[in-house]
Amino acid sequence: MCGEDGRKWKEYLPLVTFADRISTKRTTGYSPYELQFGQLAVLTIDQELGSFLTVDWDRIKTTAELLEARAEQLEAREDKLKEAFEKMKKSREVSNWMEQYLLNDTPQAISRSFIPEDEYKRRIGKKKKRIKKKKTRIKKKKKRKEEEEDEKSQEEDKENQ
Repeated sequence: MCGEDGRKWKEYLPLVTFADRISTKRTTGYSPYELQFGQLAVLTIDQELGSFLTVDWDRIKTTAELLEARAEQLEAREDKLKEAFEKMKKSREVSNWMEQYLLNDTPQAISRSFIPEDEYKRRIGKKKKRIKKKKTRIKKKKKRKEEEEDEKSQEEDKENQ
């Protein structure tokens, strides 16, 4: 792949990083390139075929219209960045992580094929209870924090009046 002895990796690195940067990421739904520049990457094939991905060239006749089209792209970029941020934030929430971690940390030794079915169900039931307790604790902690912030803001409002 990188030559017979694998020493030509430096030649392929820019191609690999470019491919990675224009690939859509599952967590955000966009490619890093698209989030950075507000439009899809124009590939060599697009240039070869003469396609322009995001601009309606029939509509653009003047420089002002071109600037307006670019402004629209930048506005769309902001929306995409916000959406990507929300997706990333949701994927990293502690409760989601905790559930995945606790359900997936069952060692092979206690998988269903190695223990009786009733024991397996009992252990999985315990894990689900732990998950529920941890989620409840996280929610309570979050609620307390919000209440404290509300109290602080109310006190600040009273002081400002």
